[in-house]
Amino acid sequence: MWNVVGGVLGLIAVAIGLLYAVGRRLSPDHVVTATLQCSRPIEEVHALIRDIARWHTWDSGVTRIEPLEPEAGCDRVRMFMGGNSFVLSVLPHDASSSLTLNAIDDHGFFEGRWVYELSVQGEKTIVRLTEYGRVKPAIPRAIMKYFADPAMYLKRHLTMVAKRFSEPPVITDARRIS
Repeated sequence: MWNVVGGVLGLIAVAIGLLYAVGRRLSPDHVVTATLQCSRPIEEVHALIRDIARWHTWDSGVTRIEPLEPEAGCDRVRMFMGGNSFVLSVLPHDASSSLTLNAIDDHGFFEGRWVYELSVQGEKTIVRLTEYGRVKPAIPRAIMKYFADPAMYLKRHLTMVAKRFSEPPVITDARRIS
């Protein structure tokens, strides 16, 4: 029995070592994009996304929000998603056709920004969301590159936007760019 347990533990150690070695060779930076179509006016979509202090009222993945003092004119909150927490800031912008959010993980594992580009096509508002992210630890980098859907978080978020408007999520162009 101990030989089996030792063999299993050895395989796990080799797998972890392999993930670490592969992850160290990968760039910590990535770019991922996804696009949502919805039938709400562009101003309404922009206002929903811009109000980060209320995301917990419509995004089921957000378990809690703590308002923070603005910094350099940027609205900020600490957002909790299960056991994860990060500071989310709305970067300055001028138009209702774009919005940039900056995220810094409280535990230092990731950081990045989400850039929303909103446009109108006929009766639809098109929301293109692009993530410019950095995953610092090697093992999660390897897992995200080879075993996870790179656009998973973007698709989940855009699905919640659609559900908030009581619409079916029509998400396209979900892919890793780099």
